[in-house]
Amino acid sequence: MRPIKLIMQAFGPYAREQVLDFSVLEERSLFLIHGPTGAGKTSILDAICFALYGETSGGERQAKHMRSDHANPNLLTEVTFDFILGAETYRVFRRPEQERPKRRGGGTTKEPAKATLWKRTNVKGDEDEGIVIADRWSRVNEEMERILGFRSDQFRQVVVLPQGQFRRFLSAASQERQKILQVLFQTEFYHQIEESLKHAANEAKNRLVKLHEKRKEILKRFGVDNVEALHKKLSDVEKERGVIEERIKTLREEEILVFKKLEEAKEIIKKFGEYEEAKKELNVIEAKKEEFKEKQKRLDMAKRALSLRDVESELSNREEELIEAEKKLKKADGALKIAQKKKEKADKDVEIEDLREEERDRVRREVDRLESLRL
Repeated sequence: MRPIKLIMQAFGPYAREQVLDFSVLEERSLFLIHGPTGAGKTSILDAICFALYGETSGGERQAKHMRSDHANPNLLTEVTFDFILGAETYRVFRRPEQERPKRRGGGTTKEPAKATLWKRTNVKGDEDEGIVIADRWSRVNEEMERILGFRSDQFRQVVVLPQGQFRRFLSAASQERQKILQVLFQTEFYHQIEESLKHAANEAKNRLVKLHEKRKEILKRFGVDNVEALHKKLSDVEKERGVIEERIKTLREEEILVFKKLEEAKEIIKKFGEYEEAKKELNVIEAKKEEFKEKQKRLDMAKRALSLRDVESELSNREEELIEAEKKLKKADGALKIAQKKKEKADKDVEIEDLREEERDRVRREVDRLESLRL
């Protein structure tokens, strides 16, 4: 922000209208306001702050108390301030609430507060006020905060350092200077942040202590002294676990093979049973041989006793029975030979399975042991 013109009337020590034309400084960015004590230097800053925010630079006096004690009662207290911000030019006017003489009769009447803000970019001459942006006290305050980007207290901290407090700051002791800085820069907010950070740091420290204790418990549980040893032990356990799982896999494959052999043995035993059935059937057929021979004798006798036709018919039937019986006998002989071979193989397999029973028991015990280790 660059000031252009400040007009003060009946304000502070200035009983009449005072005009400060900053435009004569042209492009100079640095200038000095100087004079003896009581000359009104701070009042210039008060007037600027009052025009912008309706408050004084120290924030300790209300605007209505800024009226000059030496001013003519008919001369109203008011301030007009022109300034440039970026590429825009503005004018702000403020008149605080104040008492003035009545126009008729005696006594005084209350003059209400008034405030107006204009935009005067590209305006030529003082006669043209420009475009009204706000014309109420509160609305002017809101627009000034929006335009400048500061509240009044922030503006006083960043832009204006009150003279009295600065002098007091220079001569104060360290503890007192700290209190003054807290008042000037309102550091309570940052103190709260500091306390919050301290609290967070303490909580983090407590969590860290708990984590250290937990780590000690874990190391103690695994019987090691440090994290590296724990990692090594875990790595060894993982390797051992891999070996165990591989061994379990091998034993499971062996178990599957053993059970497969067991099923084969059961099938052999089943076939052995079939062999026994075939043997019984063969015995029945063998027993019927004598019956067939007896029937043959009776057939011969029947041939002689019966007529030739009847004999031939009977003979034909008996021959068919004999052929069928011979087929069954032949089939039974073949089944007997096959059954005998199966029996021999089954006897051998049974002997082998008897030998493997002990191995199966050992495999089952090993699988149970490894299963318990994996759990």
